[in-house]
Amino acid sequence: MTSSNPGLPTPFLFGMALTFAQLDLLARHYFGNDFVDQTCLGDPAYAFDQIWEDRGVDNSIIEIPAHDGSLRYLYVLHVLSSSDGQPPKPAFKTQLLTKIWCKLGKPDVWKNVDVVCTPWSEELGITGGLTFAVLPNFHSDHS
Repeated sequence: MTSSNPGLPTPFLFGMALTFAQLDLLARHYFGNDFVDQTCLGDPAYAFDQIWEDRGVDNSIIEIPAHDGSLRYLYVLHVLSSSDGQPPKPAFKTQLLTKIWCKLGKPDVWKNVDVVCTPWSEELGITGGLTFAVLPNFHSDHS
């Protein structure tokens, strides 16, 4: 994918591509069951969006397709640019994932988290059918 304007960099979204179970556990840990269930009607992506909006944080959880056709929820960590249209290869320390995994109580559902870099569409959303470049998976072998 290249920018529609020659000479302009192509934006990419970098973050964690979470399953619904992973996102739900994270939302409930940080915001509580009542907020997710009652205020946000059981929608963990909406819970994050609401909290971020209330705090003036410019972020969102974006639905993206995984390679196997299932749905993932992109928790954006950074927006990066590419001068050649290829996905950037950001430096990423898996300690962040280990820290989250430990805070959540080391659940099995968080043992494997995809860290991805995907193009950001011109409409400032993800268009259907885009695939993402999966960076090395985080596999936790902690006991």
